[in-house]
Amino acid sequence: MWTEVAGTLAISGNDLTDLTPLNTLTSVGRNLIFAGNTLLPNLDGLAALMEVDSSIYFFRNEALTNVNRLSSLTSIGGDLSFYENVALINSGGSQHSPP
Repeated sequence: MWTEVAGTLAISGNDLTDLTPLNTLTSVGRNLIFAGNTLLPNLDGLAALMEVDSSIYFFRNEALTNVNRLSSLTSIGGDLSFYENVALINSGGSQHSPP
C-alpha cells in the first residue's frame, strides 16, 4: 500500500470511477492533478491525504460533484485550482485557470 508519492500524481481517465485503491495515501511530493475524469463522481479514496507539496489542479472532471474527501489536507504548498468542473457543487474556493 502506498502512503506517499514522491513526484507528481496525475489522475486521469475516461473510465475511472473509484479512488479507494489510494485510501492509504497521505502525501504527494509535487503536484496532484485531476484531469479529464468523465465518470469520477467523488474523491472518496483520498480521505487520508494530508499534504501536497506543490499545487492541486482540477481540470474538466465532468462528473465530480464535491471534493469533501480532501478535508484532511493540512498543507498545500502551491495553488488550488478548479477549471471547467461543470458538476462541482461546492469547491470551497474560487474558479480560476491554472498558470
